[in-house]
Parts: sequence; C-alpha cells; structure tokens
Amino acid sequence: MRTNYFSGKEEINLNKRIKITSCMLLLVTATCISGCSGKESKKEGNIDLGMQAINEASYDEAAEYFNKSIEAGKDLQLAYRGLGMTYMNLGEYEAAKEAFTLALQNGSFFVNDLEIDISCYLASAYYKLGDYNGAIEIYNNVLELSKKNDDLYYLRGVVNLKAGNYEAAIQDFDKSIELDSKKYERYINIYEALAQADHKEEGKSYLEKCSGLLSEKQQFEKGRICYYMEDYNGAVSALESLSESGDNNATLYLGKAYEALGDMNYAASLYEKYIKTDETNGEVYNQLGLCKLNMGDYETALNCFQKGIATGDGEVMQELLFNEASSYEYVSDFSTAKTKFSEYLAKYPNDETAKREMDFLETR
Repeated sequence: MRTNYFSGKEEINLNKRIKITSCMLLLVTATCISGCSGKESKKEGNIDLGMQAINEASYDEAAEYFNKSIEAGKDLQLAYRGLGMTYMNLGEYEAAKEAFTLALQNGSFFVNDLEIDISCYLASAYYKLGDYNGAIEIYNNVLELSKKNDDLYYLRGVVNLKAGNYEAAIQDFDKSIELDSKKYERYINIYEALAQADHKEEGKSYLEKCSGLLSEKQQFEKGRICYYMEDYNGAVSALESLSESGDNNATLYLGKAYEALGDMNYAASLYEKYIKTDETNGEVYNQLGLCKLNMGDYETALNCFQKGIATGDGEVMQELLFNEASSYEYVSDFSTAKTKFSEYLAKYPNDETAKREMDFLETR
C-alpha cells in the first residue's frame, strides 16, 4: 500500500492509503498460474541468465540476454516471454504487449500451461495500458481452455471491476473462491480490489467469510484478517506472540497494526527488527519510511525508501518510487523532487496524484 502524500508539509493522514495497484495483483498472480518455471530450469544459457537478472532487478542486463537468444533464433517463446516481463518491470507496457504477443506466436500449435501463463502476462499489459476490454477478452479465451482455474476467474474479476462491470466481477470472485475456498490470500486480494473500487463494505464480507474458515491455530491469518477488518487491537493480540518468536511476516503486520493505532515509534522499531534479519523486503522499508515521515524524520524516511528501491522488490516499486519523490519535497529539494516525479510519470503515466505533484512543483 502507498500513502498518498500531497504537496507541502501538511499533516499526514495514515488512514488515506492508496491500495496496491490492481495491475500488481494481476502480475503477481499471473506468475504463479502455470508453474512453467520447471521448463525454464532445464534451459541453459541466456534464458536462465535473463531470468536471474530479472530476479536481481537488473532489467537492462536481462533484456540483453533475452535479445541475444532472439538474435540467435533460440528458445524464442521463452526469450520473448522474458523480454515482456522485463518491459513490464520497466513500465514499458506497449513494448511488453508486443513481446508477449510474439511469445505466443512462437509457441506450440497446442495450448499448454506456458501459453496460458504468457496470455495472462499479455492481459496484464493490456490492463496497464487501460485496455480493459482487451484484457477481459484474453481471459475469456483462456477460460474456455481452463474452466477450473481459480486464478483466472480472480484475475478477470479484477479487470471487470476496473472496467465498471461490478456484477460480473463479483461472479468471478465468487467462482474463484468456489473452486478453491482455502486460498486465504485470495479473500484479502478480493477485499483490496473492492476497497480500491469504493466497495469497501462489500469487500469486508469476503474477509468475514475467510475468518469463519480459520482454525484457532491459524493465528497469523487471523491477525491479518483483523488488520484488514480494522480491528487493530485484535490484530495485535493475534500477532504479538508470533512476532516475539521470530516470525517476520507477523512482525510486518504487527507493525502495520501499531501504525494504524498511531504508535509510530513502536511500529518503526518492529520494522527495524524485521530488517535486522531480512534486508530484502521492499515493503518493510516502505512502511518504515512512512513511519519516519509521520515522525518528521524526513532524511531517514528518504533513506528508507531508497534502500527499499535498491531491493528491486517489484511488488512495491511503484509505491517506493512515489514516496522517494515525495520525500525530496519534504526535505525542500524541489529540483530533485521534480526530476524524480518526471521519471516516475514516465513509468506510470496514469497516476493522477503524481500529475498533481508535478503541477505543484512546476510552480516552485
């Protein structure tokens, strides 16, 4: 999640959160649909090196490896798929769409798991370009071949919701849960998608369904559900002992709960505790940075966001880049803030909040 910081050093409202972008939900889930990584692991050379570079957020290097494979005419489907993934991470969605289309054109005559995986990436590119009908059409076609794939119904539901097809979205979400009722992360994802679309109360009904399925032993899941239900004291109660025993996931959500309760100092200490054992999670740096901003420690906040960016964590990269640019405003470095927001908008041109920030900075 990304806190929305507006121009000037005004009071920061912790309750004004921008949800994880729906495209991130699409992209993250799409990578898990086909399980095609087994095919990649058998390949040697440029494909493996390119995928490794993506994992390390070395996107220019990744593109070089995939292009070498393409120039050599080898492993074209995987090479174009990898190139498309690279472009998605760089925010170059038109180029990503072209690469995924070429990946499908270089596939086998028969549709297999890899083609389904690539199709979902292609739908994500359409989604990011604002072509919701195009994305829905892709999911419709894939679902004709994979009618019991709960991930696909969820993904189509997210796009339907964004396209304003609320009833169709609910049908897709319900079908997704019907096919796999124990995928607890799915209930939270549906809640976030609905909350982002101004259907928060409807989203909470999915959290309540999930809560009713949990056993007493599932304290982490209970804590997360309490957090999203805005029962922050309940979240603390469920997560505190887990955090004390060294569960980093519990520590992260415990920190978020204390943030929501207004205890920035303790929340920050929890995020710092997490980082001592794991420096690879960009979300933790983002949350710590938000705490430091709320505490008025702008320089430290900026440093946190930059460390988060350095992790290459694609799931929160947009939030980190936005918050880094905002932090430069807070330290009164408006020239750098303008440069950072310009770079940000080149990657995320549809972010209206960032556009308003640029308008403000143009007047400085």
